[in-house]
Amino acid sequence: MKQKFFVLATFLLLIAFTQTFAGVYIEGTTTEADGSGKEKSIIYINSDRMRVDNGQSQAEDTPEIVIFRQDKKVMWVIDTNEGTYTEITQKDLEQMKARMDEGMKQMQEQLKNMPPEQRKMMEDMMAKQMPKQMMEQEKITFKKTGSEKFMSWNCDKYEGTKSGKKAAEVWTILPSQTGFKKDDFMVMRGFADFFAPLGANLNDFVMMGIEEDVKAGGFNGMPVKYINMEDGKVVDTFVIDKIENRNNAAGLFELPGNLEKKEIW
Repeated sequence: MKQKFFVLATFLLLIAFTQTFAGVYIEGTTTEADGSGKEKSIIYINSDRMRVDNGQSQAEDTPEIVIFRQDKKVMWVIDTNEGTYTEITQKDLEQMKARMDEGMKQMQEQLKNMPPEQRKMMEDMMAKQMPKQMMEQEKITFKKTGSEKFMSWNCDKYEGTKSGKKAAEVWTILPSQTGFKKDDFMVMRGFADFFAPLGANLNDFVMMGIEEDVKAGGFNGMPVKYINMEDGKVVDTFVIDKIENRNNAAGLFELPGNLEKKEIW
């Protein structure tokens, strides 16, 4: 879940620099550091709506599809294998956060009375069940370290740290290098606002490149390569393979009628 949210948020940042009058098609690849596999992600955007296809690989030809409709303030998560979809609204996210807070409160009370070894085991179990960006409030702070060439782009390179440990490396380009304009923030900001009820660090990724976030320790420009780390060790690497202006079909952003609705809880 963490990786998919990261891919989605990174794509949204790229979208924020594109021209408002054109549809956008973007391809990216995430490669696991342990060599366990690669995952291809594709995003389509038209104005105030977007679609992300995650999980396209040799082992999984039918991806998970996420459709975000800013105009309807709703997100659909489609499982193409099961033929089901889950509808998520901001009210659902508010309820989810309330449940998470209550569950965390109850768990913390139980942990107080546990022996240290048992308490450590329970804390590890909690960390696995809940994405870190939904549990942690500390942001990654970025610092420019120099310039490097990546693919055909002349990039600025940044290093990110969190809790005193290296958490990321990122290569960015200016919008002028691709012909895009930094004037379309509607979908990106809408997505950030949509997930705001969770109080998660998802916004750290979504807001990167925006002037106010750069001043607060973010990085400037469009990320074309992003190395994700935990405890100073590489977890995965995400790169942008292709960015094109396209006329995306309107039907890509609609919920297919042959799916069975699956409730969140």
